Amino acid sequence: MKSTLKLALGLASAALASTAVSNAAHAEDLTLCWAAWDPANALVELSKDFTKETGIGMKFEFVPWTNYADRFLNELNSHGKLCDLIIGDSQWIGGAAENGHYVKLNDFFDKEKISMDDFVPATVVGYSEWPKNTPNYWALPAMGDVVGWTYRKDWFSRPELQKEFKEKYG
Repeated sequence: MKSTLKLALGLASAALASTAVSNAAHAEDLTLCWAAWDPANALVELSKDFTKETGIGMKFEFVPWTNYADRFLNELNSHGKLCDLIIGDSQWIGGAAENGHYVKLNDFFDKEKISMDDFVPATVVGYSEWPKNTPNYWALPAMGDVVGWTYRKDWFSRPELQKEFKEKYG
């Protein structure tokens, strides 16, 4: 995850700097907007390496999840200047692409030889493409939803449950 977050931060920063979307992107500092939670804190730590390597300072605007959508959708819709980089919700990608809030990254990726094949395919479709299942990239997967499965080993080792399962499901 560290390398993915580091790559996402670096690529997003470079994409903004190279596209001249925001005057602030050419400044000495960039402001990243996201929700206030532990992965955001990890990104603050990773940004220190980014600043060392590039000389670009990082500022952060983190808000609680309860205010996240309202705060940053208002920022996007009002064409605010706070966020140079934003880790938006996956549900925003279509509207943000259609309404000019996100920058299409295909040319930048081609120029920099960045391949979306380096990312988990489901996260590319879910967090980067618009329209879905097209090679039009508007974002990088920064934090994919992860499903973890756990089970009680002791239940699965009980012969009577194995027999009951086999009888019911074959």
